[in-house]
Amino acid sequence: MKVRARGVVLAAMLIAGCQDNAPSQLGSSVIYVAGFIRTVRGPRQVAIRLDRQACFDGGRLNFRDASGLGVLVIEAPRRGWTVRTYAVPDNQGGARGYLNISGVVSSYPLVRGTTRISRTDSLAMEGEIAWTLGEPLAEGISDTTQSYLRAVGRFSAVPGCVL
Repeated sequence: MKVRARGVVLAAMLIAGCQDNAPSQLGSSVIYVAGFIRTVRGPRQVAIRLDRQACFDGGRLNFRDASGLGVLVIEAPRRGWTVRTYAVPDNQGGARGYLNISGVVSSYPLVRGTTRISRTDSLAMEGEIAWTLGEPLAEGISDTTQSYLRAVGRFSAVPGCVL
């Protein structure tokens, strides 16, 4: 029984390691994005698990999935990252962010939510997010009646992003 279980684990690792165009494994995250986006054919359901890459580079936090379906980006606040909770909307220069979905021209901006940073130093940035993203209308403005996505989860990001 143990040999069979080890074989299954080994097979899963090999399959995961051979994914075409998968970003390198960096940091760790378990962030789920679910909801719907507006398309020409009507609403399209979206479900993405961003668990392949959690990294920060140039002040931005980046989260990617193994299939290359999406990337969630959190832009650093004006004064840089500190251990605290950033709420959006915030007129004080708080964290901003957006989601890019492969094959979709638009970026879905953060409408409201929180980014809680529990640790930040040169080795790692840790925290959790609870966001609502919407249909992009104008710079920094979005609508959740046309597209509505929720992103929630935890992360431990490392410096230096690699595709």
